[in-house]
Amino acid sequence: MTQWITPSSLAKLATVNVPTSLKLWVASFLSERSQCTKFNDQLSSVRNINKGIIQGSAIGPTLFSIMISDLQAVTADNDLFKFADDVTILAAEHSTADLSAEFAHISRWAIANRLPINLLKTKEVVFHRPRVICDIPLLLGIDRVTTACLLGITFTATLSFSPHIDYVLTQCSQRFYLLKSLKLQGLPCCKLKVVYNCIIVSRITYAISAWGGFISKADEDRVNNLLKRGFHYGYTNVLQQFQQLVQHADHTLFAAMNNKRHCLHALLPPAVSHHHETRPKAHSFQLPNCNTVLFKQSFLPRVLYNLL
Repeated sequence: MTQWITPSSLAKLATVNVPTSLKLWVASFLSERSQCTKFNDQLSSVRNINKGIIQGSAIGPTLFSIMISDLQAVTADNDLFKFADDVTILAAEHSTADLSAEFAHISRWAIANRLPINLLKTKEVVFHRPRVICDIPLLLGIDRVTTACLLGITFTATLSFSPHIDYVLTQCSQRFYLLKSLKLQGLPCCKLKVVYNCIIVSRITYAISAWGGFISKADEDRVNNLLKRGFHYGYTNVLQQFQQLVQHADHTLFAAMNNKRHCLHALLPPAVSHHHETRPKAHSFQLPNCNTVLFKQSFLPRVLYNLL
């Protein structure tokens, strides 16, 4: 739980570029709160609290962002990703601060901010090539796993997404029963297509630009077979292919990234001018040097080369 009304918490709030009156209002909003529990029409005694972000409040996500704004990686060699309920640290192999140093830094920050780390839910993954033996020392008290799930995407230490395909196809197969029931009850084809896109296609395409370039031909065929089932059963009048879904998602995301206000715009490479070009190009960005197949299969290099 986060204890907000402390000098350090107020100091974080003071760094925000908003009027002082608004900062005072937020401090007042978080002060002198109380809560009780109701069970079988019986109320417990009221207890004063000064910890925690108020769940369900419109300002809660913003306050949490302010709370964790000072949590940064030890070195610029590493990347730290912060979400609503967890933190992910990505440490490079030859970083000036290894993973143990980064974890120790996060642990000290958590103690100072009264946010205990759940070690049972904390996992370590060492990414490596399939034939490389991992000899990196274990983090004390942390389980090292070969498969992990991040924001709903399951992957292995060798960047295989077969476990994710397994899970998605299992979910979609179960949802075919619902589609079958709706069809038997006389749901019109036009509405059946809407349901199919909502519970099948949307599940397959979730974050597909992030992982779609890495799956094997065998896994791609498995997805295509499921899409063929949907077409064969009459849930859709369009026979879709996995690569079509990937390309559509890639082009949609790339078009959105060209907006300077998009959160991923900074990832785009610099633009280059071609004075002697005789034919128009889909983009004017500099092509990245792809030294490995994995890098070329990732979203941005993939879409930049495919649009040529």
